[in-house]
Amino acid sequence: MPPNDDDPYDVPLTDRFTGRWQQNHGNLIMAFLAGLLILGLSTLVYRQVRFVPPRFPDGDSLAPQRKLLQQNAGIGESFRFRVLGAANDRGKMVVAVFTDAESFPQFDKSVQTTTTAISDGVAEGAIDRSGLPGSIAIGVFHDENEDGVLNKNTLGAPSERYGFSNNPRVMEETPLYEEAEMELPSDGATIDLSVR
Repeated sequence: MPPNDDDPYDVPLTDRFTGRWQQNHGNLIMAFLAGLLILGLSTLVYRQVRFVPPRFPDGDSLAPQRKLLQQNAGIGESFRFRVLGAANDRGKMVVAVFTDAESFPQFDKSVQTTTTAISDGVAEGAIDRSGLPGSIAIGVFHDENEDGVLNKNTLGAPSERYGFSNNPRVMEETPLYEEAEMELPSDGATIDLSVR
């Protein structure tokens, strides 16, 4: 039977879909999607292989790191400390420097604070002596839970080990500034402190 041009179902199936595809701008849509795919892949490849020159920090941003390296190495204007008597190696040892009786022994009001790790019950580190007066007092405590404060029990007594320079005898009250006051150690010197 000859094909009937008036009957749309008399046209072969592939010709029917091809005609509709062309009527709906299918080739244009496919070209657009192919272009997007090529653009996306090109962007990914470019980002993977492009050369990014290394960024070096300027001198001002290196100053704090340089100071920290000097402290840790014990060079420059610093003295070293060694804290003995930690019950265990958990947490950190907090060492604070005081320069007056008004702030002593409130650790949050110290002029300089440093924390250091504990190994075999001993903590070691360095304190920057630049800008410190001729006499100072040092307070130290074993911050086992690493919350940054000297924890106390319900009676108000410290529940973490603590101590001061000159190792004054501590009973119910904290020592006076004058009892813990010491001459500023010389550059490169090492002092021993104890916690109990």
